[in-house]
Amino acid sequence: MANYGLAADNIRDSRTHIAAGAEAAGRAGDDMEIWQIAALDCNEDRDAARNKVGAMLAFLAGYVIGDKHLETRGVPEPLRAPLLELRRRYSTRPGEADIRLIQELGLFDYLSRRLSICGNPQDCLAQALAAKAAGAERLMLTVSLACDPVRTVELFGEHVLPKL
Repeated sequence: MANYGLAADNIRDSRTHIAAGAEAAGRAGDDMEIWQIAALDCNEDRDAARNKVGAMLAFLAGYVIGDKHLETRGVPEPLRAPLLELRRRYSTRPGEADIRLIQELGLFDYLSRRLSICGNPQDCLAQALAAKAAGAERLMLTVSLACDPVRTVELFGEHVLPKL
């Protein structure tokens, strides 16, 4: 499992990290399955999905990106200070406050592109295709904080998976 993000540089970094670990363990890195992890919220109401996934983005940013050596985690220079501020002010109870904080700090677009697939089925298809084009071969998607987890899986299965 790799939880670096869905952009090409994130996927490349995750592969490099896993290959180094495999080599250190005496294994060939190229025969390992690498799964990219992301949050998923697929909803007919694009805004509802994007707002809801925002609660998870604050957690994921802390977990995936952390607060040390942001440059090695692929964070662009202009977003490093806002990410450190997010980390400082983050609540461990996801909710509206985290969504507002991410928006206030100007991080929503970056974090949602890097760490999630969210929006209406057309948005989700475009984002899944972008992840595939970036090199993702396998996705593990969490729906734990989706607006409607069951409906998210149904919509993704009906409208996105057949087109990948």
